[in-house]
Amino acid sequence: MVTRVDPQTPAASALKEGDVIVGANQRLFPGWEDPRVPVGYAIAAAQTKAFKGTLTLHIGRDGKFASVQIKLPIDAGYSATWPFHCEKSKAIAAAAVDYILKHGDDTFWRDLFLMGVGDEKAMASVRDNLRKAQQSGPIGSNWFGGYKLLALTEYYLLTHDPEVLPAIRCHVKGLEANQMACGGWSHGPPGGYGVMNQVGQICFIGLVLARECGVEVASKVLARAVKLSGRFIGTYGAYGDHAPGVAKYGKHAPFDNGIVPAHAVLFYLLGEEAVARRSARRSCYLYRTRMGGHAELIFSIAWSSVGAVFAPEPEFRMYADNMLWYYELSRQRSGALTCLGHTRYRRSTAALGMVLTLAEKRLRITGAPRRNKPLFPIDTLGPAQPVKAQPLPRPAGPVKIRIPDTWDTLVSGTDAEYRCLAADQLEPAQQNAWYGPGYEDGGWKLTKPGAKAGSTPGGILLRRSFKCAESDYTTLRVTLPSAVGGELFLNGERVAVLSTYRPQRGSKGLQTLDLGRLAAGALRRGENLLAARLEGVGNRAVAVGLAAGPGGVEKRKIEAH
Repeated sequence: MVTRVDPQTPAASALKEGDVIVGANQRLFPGWEDPRVPVGYAIAAAQTKAFKGTLTLHIGRDGKFASVQIKLPIDAGYSATWPFHCEKSKAIAAAAVDYILKHGDDTFWRDLFLMGVGDEKAMASVRDNLRKAQQSGPIGSNWFGGYKLLALTEYYLLTHDPEVLPAIRCHVKGLEANQMACGGWSHGPPGGYGVMNQVGQICFIGLVLARECGVEVASKVLARAVKLSGRFIGTYGAYGDHAPGVAKYGKHAPFDNGIVPAHAVLFYLLGEEAVARRSARRSCYLYRTRMGGHAELIFSIAWSSVGAVFAPEPEFRMYADNMLWYYELSRQRSGALTCLGHTRYRRSTAALGMVLTLAEKRLRITGAPRRNKPLFPIDTLGPAQPVKAQPLPRPAGPVKIRIPDTWDTLVSGTDAEYRCLAADQLEPAQQNAWYGPGYEDGGWKLTKPGAKAGSTPGGILLRRSFKCAESDYTTLRVTLPSAVGGELFLNGERVAVLSTYRPQRGSKGLQTLDLGRLAAGALRRGENLLAARLEGVGNRAVAVGLAAGPGGVEKRKIEAH
């Protein structure tokens, strides 16, 4: 169903809100197929000379069947070998680079994408960004640390810029210290959370490339990582602390969060091309599951094309052709590429654009050979921006922030009922659905106000519907038990990741946190859904409250700790 029509687009003269699109280009959508798939192919075909730039959509409007036509610009069309030897792919990549340089990118792949397809101007932007990378101290997040090391090492191999070597050494030492005894990595330093094989493989790849940069990596760290990764040879891998091939988040095939294709990249870099080819072939046959995953639905898209390139050409061609619809639908008039699935990365151009880096074959993770000479000598990138000195840490003390004077209580933490379920009772197939509005939670326990969570080692899941009369709030604030970790979701969007901390004196067992403007953007007028995964609640009362501001009526004063 058409829910909104941008008045600045060609569709404005043909479609109306409420239209139901049932087919495209003389073909009705079969009931078993995601309609976005044929729509994506139809848009791509309509822009070719054969269709003369005309997209025909078959719609239902006011109880009648009709066909409408939308005029689109004609381009060269995708080549039979896209993204290789494809002028349209090159044009999309150039527009994406321009967009990122002007508007930025929220994903881990920003610098990797610019290095993969950008010119000297893009490389200069990468240089200025990576020269600011952390050069001393521990690595607190393996997600940021692992992907940063990957970008730093790829950059050094392209430029031989000695100024990033201290940052590479810092990240190597930090990730060595963060490795778990099993050989993998978790969200951060060991303790409190199990192994996460998506981020673990990225950390491992970064360490392998650091060796190629001439940086020493502890042999015992590499040996443990090889042993763990070797368990997944010939399998679909595992999401976390699972047996290989067991963790499947979907009805038809594993939702692997990009673990399988990253496994192919890893073993290619280790010199085991036969193992890499086996994992790459599996990636090619997972094209129907790329819209799935746990938490963020962008890792599968970003890594699958990169890993699939190590498969035999016919199987890579199968994957690329079966994913063309996705990339066509993701294109925006601004040059941006937008993730079609749930993700907090609103500017996701670089992650989706990784498929376009394959043709250039500059990056080691895309199969580029090892080079003795830099592809982009540092003296060809123009003058560098001065790196500002980092300010010294300020003494701990109260931080002044601008907060609204009044708040509207949307969900009371003391008298709200929740649907509650122990996290370890959730079926694997529901891992990426339980926090969404369409999920059926009738079988969950109804928790009364003040009820205690009980002993739940794996944490608890909460769901609560509420109504909101306004939609112009600029910030949200949540109150919940102190010293808990987990995640908060609003209408299916993750708006906060919680880490444990020692509560301040006088907090009476509660903490109040400001979630900010992005979280307020997930709030809707009318019916809303608040969902939470909480760890470390223990045998305390379940109390989660939500307030929005600035409010029209001050329901009660809420102090932030």
